[in-house]
Amino acid sequence: MKKIAITLSIIALLLLGVIIYGVVHTRLDIKLVAPTSTPAKELANEFERWTNAHAIGAVQGVVYDETPIGSIEDYYFNVYGAEIKNNGLIPARMCEMQISPHKGDVLSYSSKVSLGKDDNTEISIKPGESATLQLIMLTKSQENEVREITVSYYIWGKPFFIKDTVRR
Repeated sequence: MKKIAITLSIIALLLLGVIIYGVVHTRLDIKLVAPTSTPAKELANEFERWTNAHAIGAVQGVVYDETPIGSIEDYYFNVYGAEIKNNGLIPARMCEMQISPHKGDVLSYSSKVSLGKDDNTEISIKPGESATLQLIMLTKSQENEVREITVSYYIWGKPFFIKDTVRR
């Protein structure tokens, strides 16, 4: 009986250690990808799609400037990305990326929307797995100025935020 009690105590301590490890390692690792910039005239169909959505107030993303969009020659699509790795033992749910806007930014949208997918689809990262988050911004600035990127996610219903700065 004494051996069974000792064995159960060891198993309980091991389980407690696994739970503590899972809680301590709930943060995700983030590695920002170098941003790219493409003139809007090279993506004329995409520009027209977002110009129309902007004009009727149907943008599936974040609008920074309500004024009507002008000539295609004045705009660029800047793409920001982040490689996310979950080193913990608990899945990270509802992962998303936001960016701090600057003067000249018109709107931003996720890569899910740019591929014609539903923006409400949840992005989850299972323990030990990685995912790529991407955000596309329509802006008047070709320069990818210093931007603050915020990645948000939930573990066990608790929100977490990682802020980082991206530079060209």
